[in-house]
Amino acid sequence: MPVGVAEGKVRIDEGGVGMVELRYPSEAVARQTLTEAWGPPHVGEGAFRWHFWINRDHPIRAVLMADDGAALTRLELLPYRPLAELLADGGELSFAGKHLLDCSRADLEPLARKSKPNADVQLLPTELSGGNIPLSFRFAGERLERYSLGIDYTYAREARAGIERAIDAHFGASTPEPQTFDARECRRFAPTKDGVHARVCNVRSQLQVTIAGDAASL
Repeated sequence: MPVGVAEGKVRIDEGGVGMVELRYPSEAVARQTLTEAWGPPHVGEGAFRWHFWINRDHPIRAVLMADDGAALTRLELLPYRPLAELLADGGELSFAGKHLLDCSRADLEPLARKSKPNADVQLLPTELSGGNIPLSFRFAGERLERYSLGIDYTYAREARAGIERAIDAHFGASTPEPQTFDARECRRFAPTKDGVHARVCNVRSQLQVTIAGDAASL
């Protein structure tokens, strides 16, 4: 057990270690330990005090959740997938040797079986997202019409800016849409050289990225 840790546990997922949870006797001890190892944290907002650190060399991130009502402060260590890699063609969003948009319903069946019935597929979090990335599909018959990623930025305002910079770097110039009745802020991107269309909407504390093979499917 690391120095200063009161309790610890490991969660094993299909691919290996999914998360390491450490509990410290105080928030100050946990913050000092991580800051000495990985530098100053990103600071979040909300009902709890959130601090998180990113180790880009491995890549691992540490999330510290302090709750005044809890006896111990919880620190989670978990792997992440860089957002630029998640968005890139041939990255995690390729399956069965194809980009997702070239997959059929049958191609994606093994991926869907990893999630609960009628639930989104859960991908690794990114360096700045608030949790795992839900991946959802919409089919037209057997053909995948579009897919969507929900990238939560609950931890910090700066996270939204960082996520949007990565999205813009991948898809390029965008055009704002008129704001809808539910106050969504949406932007559409020009088609990529491969004919991929994308749209991003800010919904509460989540950026929803929808990717399709044609503009009408967005």
